[in-house]
Amino acid sequence: MISPFLRALPISDLLGTLSPTGVVFSNGEIADLSAHLWPEERAAMVRSVSKRVFEFSSGRFHARQALLQAGAKPQAIPVDLDRTPVWPPGIVGSISHSNRHCIALAAKAADFSTVAVDLEVATPLDDSLIGYVCDTEELPKPPSARALVAKYAFCAKECFYKAYYPLVRRFLEFSDVRVSIDMDRGVFHSRLDNVNCPALLGTRDVAGRIGLADGHVISLIALPRGA
Repeated sequence: MISPFLRALPISDLLGTLSPTGVVFSNGEIADLSAHLWPEERAAMVRSVSKRVFEFSSGRFHARQALLQAGAKPQAIPVDLDRTPVWPPGIVGSISHSNRHCIALAAKAADFSTVAVDLEVATPLDDSLIGYVCDTEELPKPPSARALVAKYAFCAKECFYKAYYPLVRRFLEFSDVRVSIDMDRGVFHSRLDNVNCPALLGTRDVAGRIGLADGHVISLIALPRGA
């Protein structure tokens, strides 16, 4: 039997499997949704090329859809000075997109300290980047699958960073985080190995969920409040 995390599921079906109760999502194809931007958001796109406007407007559109599901009123999601989304008070969220698809997560801050999602096209990582993203212990033996496993690791590490940065406000290198991934079970474990980086909510070990859908690898972290 093929693991549900490795089947050719629609992205929305996989998100429903990966997301814990209390974390809501909206997703769809990248499109020109600039008509739905609020003034504060539109101002951030004044000098942007069309491709970036499509990605940004799709992200904000689906983020607002997720906000509604989380019980928040429709409102702008501006861009902070560090280019991250400014979520409304009482909400934690995350946005990710590939070159053709977009995902937004949202949850009540009373229930979750942080949520994060990363979406990557499920193609092998470029050989020139493998050593930058992974160390040898994170790669499989035999090496025939190393480039694809490296893409999974890239996705998991990006997800850890998206969960980490809003709370710690510290940039990370790929080498700061070590991951182990079980695609059959749809889980990954991430550890903040660099002792010079502050822990995340008192821990250096964070578990996440991961799977494949519609030509993409998707990773998700949701840390319950007080856990």
